Amino acid sequence: MKKTGKIVLLLLVQVLLLLPVHAAQVDVQATVDRNTMYSGDTFTLSVVVSSEGSANMREPRLPTLKSFDVLNAWPETQIKSQFINGKFTTSRVKRFNYMLAPKSHGALSLGAVSVDVNGQIYKTKPISITVKKGSSPKGNTARTKQRRQRFKDPFSNMEEEAVDVFNQLLRRQRPLRGQREMNINPNEVYFVDTKVDKKKVYVGEQVTVSWYIYTRYDLTNIQNIKYPDLKGFWKEDIEIATNLSFSNEVINGVMYKKALLASYALFPVKKGSSTIDVYKIKCRFRMPGLLGFRQTDYVVKGSPSINIKVLPLPSGQPKDFTGAVGDFRLKSSIEGLQVNADEPVNFKVQFSGRGNAKRIDLPELDLPKSVDIFDTKDSSKFNKNGTSFKNYEILLVPRVPGELILKPMSFSFFNPRTRKYYSQKTKEFKLKVSESKNKQMLPQSRVVTTPGEAELKANNGPPPIHMSWSSQAGLSPKLKFKFWIFALIMSFAYLAWRYMIEFQVLNTTQGIDVELKRRIGTLNDYASKDQWRKVGIEGSNLIYFLLGELSGAGGANRQADKLLEMAPPSVRRGAGEGILNQLKTFEEVAFAPLEVVGAKKDKKSLRIMIKSLDKICKSAVKLSKNDTHLGGE
Repeated sequence: MKKTGKIVLLLLVQVLLLLPVHAAQVDVQATVDRNTMYSGDTFTLSVVVSSEGSANMREPRLPTLKSFDVLNAWPETQIKSQFINGKFTTSRVKRFNYMLAPKSHGALSLGAVSVDVNGQIYKTKPISITVKKGSSPKGNTARTKQRRQRFKDPFSNMEEEAVDVFNQLLRRQRPLRGQREMNINPNEVYFVDTKVDKKKVYVGEQVTVSWYIYTRYDLTNIQNIKYPDLKGFWKEDIEIATNLSFSNEVINGVMYKKALLASYALFPVKKGSSTIDVYKIKCRFRMPGLLGFRQTDYVVKGSPSINIKVLPLPSGQPKDFTGAVGDFRLKSSIEGLQVNADEPVNFKVQFSGRGNAKRIDLPELDLPKSVDIFDTKDSSKFNKNGTSFKNYEILLVPRVPGELILKPMSFSFFNPRTRKYYSQKTKEFKLKVSESKNKQMLPQSRVVTTPGEAELKANNGPPPIHMSWSSQAGLSPKLKFKFWIFALIMSFAYLAWRYMIEFQVLNTTQGIDVELKRRIGTLNDYASKDQWRKVGIEGSNLIYFLLGELSGAGGANRQADKLLEMAPPSVRRGAGEGILNQLKTFEEVAFAPLEVVGAKKDKKSLRIMIKSLDKICKSAVKLSKNDTHLGGE
């Protein structure tokens, strides 16, 4: 037992003796290739970590570099193995190089650099730097000699003056392809960057903004803390990342993993200055540690805010200018140039390009009185590349045979690239309208033609109604009596069925009337209290309620135009367009930026809006009573 205790004690002593030796085997030093220079010069800071055997070392943590710019960074590693006196030893030297440029002249100081090696922090000594005014004098070879003493200089055959010129150019040159320079702290775990395609725009001009996360480590968790408010902009989503897709990018000579967080198309709504504010997130990472990998605590970062200068649109706006700013292309087409009267023809107008195509509205069509507009649909979308489109489909119904001419429609836009207004027109279409096929079917409503029809036409009188059967039918008086009883029963059943349908409609519409009255009263209360956002929200909800009841489908999970398609035909024809226009107005008050809402939030304007809504809703309910049942054709 004593012998075992001695062995354990001996092993502990050996371990304790080895610990200080191991600590002494790590050496960390910071050097510069020169500490005296002139304004505009650059120098290299080298942090050298030497160790015997394997060591887990992290990138150095540089001090706050208020007086210097980091122009580039690159590592160097050297491993040397030796077999001396029967022992195999391995030494490892890793050099972290940073090209720096002083921002000012005078006596400057580089603070201590911290390096984590095997979980222990090593600090270097501060370094003094002297920067003189003026440019480097010719014949100054001190820097070149110092470089040659430390490592082989690839430019050793150059003239000394050329070396200084080369260093000046190196500082000013653009980053290499695939690389980028940013004013960031290389010791940060990650950062969030904001990219915009322009910082000076016109009112309504598109600004594409994207937020990216950059990290050098594996991301294990991410949470959004604050989305940008983007006040002063109309926002359209281009891409919102649900799964981060990383790619590599070299920044300041360091490899980062980069992923898109969000991308928006922004349209400023007023002149002056607008700010793209901070996007904040918090993340956790998996980082290498002494015993493998460890997970960090949550680290909160925010993107830099960016100011956008917004210019007013030039004067001299054309009469057909609707406020659309961008570079758009206009296309128009029609399905078939030969149609029949009373049959619909589809007229299409498409806008596409870079800009907010949603701002483009159709003017009132200049159509002959013999043409009806049966329906108008529009669709729009923003693409990932920042472009957008808006499509209109107009169903026209010609009523009179002959030649129908669709005159061109003119649209004006403002192009921020050329700084000029420009116009585009739809094509002129000539349609040949033939006789309606439906008219050929009208005479067929008279199913039976009696032999004496010619005589009736001559006498200009209606044909006599014969209510008798031929004796050849073989029906006895008893069977005739039963047949009449059956006919009377079926007639009463039909009348009862019609009464129940009409009674149900009456009850349904009465219930809608009561609910509409209650909701209109709520809207007026909100308007009197200046709660205009609630007016917009509840007004939109009222319209969805109405369409849901009239269509019989409910209004929770369907779009307004889909509900309107399911509503009675009389409602679609008589009130459909008015309902959708009301919905657009109330949704704008509910969700649009303050600058877009404008005077619509005033009490007087709100009262007018509510009155118009009440009128169109009552009209729709009244029209629905004329149909046999709600929600059906």
